[in-house]
Amino acid sequence: MAPELQIESCRLEAANFDSLQKVDMWAFGMVLFNLVNPNLKYPFQLDLKKDAPLKKQLPRILQQQKYATQSKKYALQQESSWAPVIAVMKKCLIFNPDDRPTASEIMNQLQQLLSKSAEEQTFELKKRSEPFKDKQKQVAVIDLTGELNQGREKREKEQNVDVEVMMNEANEQERYAQMSCRSEPCNSPLLSAAEITPSKSLRSKSLNTSRQ
Repeated sequence: MAPELQIESCRLEAANFDSLQKVDMWAFGMVLFNLVNPNLKYPFQLDLKKDAPLKKQLPRILQQQKYATQSKKYALQQESSWAPVIAVMKKCLIFNPDDRPTASEIMNQLQQLLSKSAEEQTFELKKRSEPFKDKQKQVAVIDLTGELNQGREKREKEQNVDVEVMMNEANEQERYAQMSCRSEPCNSPLLSAAEITPSKSLRSKSLNTSRQ
């Protein structure tokens, strides 16, 4: 509850619409307190003693104009990403009700925070996605280079196979020609000089035949 409802020295004598709006702004500040301290069950949990009545402790704390102690568990978030929300919370928890902002003012501040947060998130997402896009481009280039290399290797293998087939065919033709020339008289240039020159016995027989 707001200080003007707890402290006797500043308690409201009569509530009107404007004063109740100020009380509601205090209550909204406590809602924000719970949001930035999610491990606490209620505000002033760390400030209140369990062995003393709540009705006596809370007015004394509010009279000292002491803010509720925040949890240290989320200190890092409270000092960084949650800091703008805590700034709005403290405006709602101003002890003098006349100095508290109106609901429309708080709504405008929260809308600005939301739009700023959305822009930061969009920028952050773009920043995070840039390395991924660059990686995709690199992968695409690598894939294309790999496909080109594979195509070149395939063509080289096909050419090597063609040359090998042609050489095998040439060797087979040469071997066949040599075998046919050995079995039948042949003037093939593939025959060796020893195979073309007649032997001594054949020459002597031909000479005797001519003399007779």
